[in-house]
Amino acid sequence: MGGGHGGHCVVSNVVAVDMREFDRVHVVGGGGGEEEESLVVAGAGATTGSIVQTAMAAGLTVPLGSRPSVGAGLWL
Repeated sequence: MGGGHGGHCVVSNVVAVDMREFDRVHVVGGGGGEEEESLVVAGAGATTGSIVQTAMAAGLTVPLGSRPSVGAGLWL
């Protein structure tokens, strides 16, 4: 469970791990010119809002949806 997008995993006979504390997002590389590649590293508890905000602060664009509270754990 990252951002808690759905409650379907919180049912009987299911083990769910709360990943909200693993929400660190940072950018590796970049800053050396247009040709240098960058990598956005996001923990399993990060939300799309924090990923987009961190990427934009580094001058990057991330093709994600517009729901900032959605957890990123599923598509990571």
